[in-house]
Amino acid sequence: MIASLKMKRKKAEKRRCFLSIILFGCVLVSMFSHLLALDPHKAITQYKLDIWQTERGLEQNTVLSIWQANDNYIWLGTMNGLVRFDGVRFKTFNTNNTKQLHDNIIRIIHEDREGNLWIGTEKGGLSCLKDGVFKSYSLEKEPKLKDIQAIFEDREGTLWIGTLDNGLVRFKKGKFIHYTEANGLLSNRVRAFYEDKDGTLWIGTSKGLSIQESSGKFIPYTGKNGPFNKYIISMCKTKDGKLCFGCDTGLYYLKDETFTYDRSNEYLPNLKIKCLYEDSHHNLWVGTEGDGLARIKNGRIETFSSVDGLASGYIFSIHEDNEGNIWIGTHKGGLHRLSNMLFTPYTTRQGLSHDSVYCITDDREGNILIGTENGLNRLKNGKLSLEWTKKKGLLSNNVTAVIEDSNGYLWIGTDAGLSRYKDEKLESFVDPDVDSNYIYRLWKEENGVTWILTLNGLKRFYNGKFTEVINRREVSNNYIASFCKGRDGSLWIGTHGKGLYRLKDKKRIAYTTREGLLHNAVESIYEDNKGRLYIGTRGGLSLMSNGKFKNCTTQNGLIDSYIYFIVEDKMKPDISGCLAEPEYHVLKKRNCLNLPKERSRKSNRSYSMSRME
Repeated sequence: MIASLKMKRKKAEKRRCFLSIILFGCVLVSMFSHLLALDPHKAITQYKLDIWQTERGLEQNTVLSIWQANDNYIWLGTMNGLVRFDGVRFKTFNTNNTKQLHDNIIRIIHEDREGNLWIGTEKGGLSCLKDGVFKSYSLEKEPKLKDIQAIFEDREGTLWIGTLDNGLVRFKKGKFIHYTEANGLLSNRVRAFYEDKDGTLWIGTSKGLSIQESSGKFIPYTGKNGPFNKYIISMCKTKDGKLCFGCDTGLYYLKDETFTYDRSNEYLPNLKIKCLYEDSHHNLWVGTEGDGLARIKNGRIETFSSVDGLASGYIFSIHEDNEGNIWIGTHKGGLHRLSNMLFTPYTTRQGLSHDSVYCITDDREGNILIGTENGLNRLKNGKLSLEWTKKKGLLSNNVTAVIEDSNGYLWIGTDAGLSRYKDEKLESFVDPDVDSNYIYRLWKEENGVTWILTLNGLKRFYNGKFTEVINRREVSNNYIASFCKGRDGSLWIGTHGKGLYRLKDKKRIAYTTREGLLHNAVESIYEDNKGRLYIGTRGGLSLMSNGKFKNCTTQNGLIDSYIYFIVEDKMKPDISGCLAEPEYHVLKKRNCLNLPKERSRKSNRSYSMSRME
């Protein structure tokens, strides 16, 4: 019988669990400054990932190029035309509706200083979008504009165009000038450009690095340690003064005239690099051929692949928009966007020992303690660590409740009994008079009494001894889901189907829907500073005052009918206006548990409370 009850309780508790802990990420007064760029302290997996594919309106799922123009639109080069995206709707320009476009394969997009959008195609030459009007430079007139791979504008406003096998093209004052290996280029395959502070143009080719001298002549660049003859696919100058090269053999950089094979290559998921991008926080983003993204900063590398949610690991393009979001173009995987969330998830990806979480509390040092199916974790300074398990002395790995008392003792409830920890000493206690020591809630009084909610009922623990307060048989053999000790000495008991009970002076009074309670499944009980009782049920919120009930449901403004926890906001001590204008701070039943980043009050309960307005 007990085994059956234990299984039911475990299933009921799992419904309360979340697959990721979510911490409230910012307060209102600082919200906007934080949202202007991705928080660099978060893991990539802690950002929100949005994906657009044909099912959401994208014309074609291969995105070759991304650019946010001065009009704030996101422009995409795809295999089926030029696409404009406003965040909701896609507008496609291709050979079917725009006669000035002579090819639908848009390899590269670049906006010049005057706001003109230049579009490089595979077999249709070069196009320009100016003031809403397209102009085309076709292959018939400019045959060297085939297979455009890169477009760059220098400080003088000259446009440089790199092609797959036709060398380099300069466009200035309406005229095109063509350069090839015959003019000193290392290769006719040009994929990347960079202009330094002296106005020197650096050209990345399939056979290494060329530069243009002040005389206009192209020569190979030779560093102090020799020439660089790698196949350069992408180039990026970083804040620390490195000129980085993404090649088909890994990541390299040039600093102080010396070429170096980046040590990050050891940890990159793939050495075939398709694109590089440095964001506003000076993180270097690396897109690979088939194995997703990498982000590098201060020698630390982090990867993000299809396992983490990318629809494709083949990355063609990376771009940061004006709000700091990172956009990613993929091969056959559509358009991706990484953005900040107000909530930060912590899962096994970030080091949590298990994704099923039963309880959360904070300790006196401000760390977060997290009880899971695989031990008790600590979140300190954004880092997760596994602190206590069965191997380290707990009675079980299944940590179901945790609190810290005023004396600094950490009380840990498991499905096998109670443990207490302080000063590197762990003690355990079990009740020998019962056949199950499953604990699923703890509460500590200032007088040293520990209240324990178990499968069998409610108990007190004091001086190493367990005392039964009420057995589940006394409440119609129903689970006790919640309890609250009232100011007048009453003990309030909430059950999973038999309503609310009041115990005082050895008398027991039951309150159910017959007496006006909203629902007989009582998940939480809270007494405010005026002695009024708030009862969270599976049907909504009830207020009991002077023996009478007032009720509040989703029709009155609650976001959900399942109320698991209630807390009185210290900033708003009077919440009696309640059922006319509800301002409760409640946690509804959902697959997450929210914990404020800055708590407004200290709680010694083993469950966390969230402020939701």
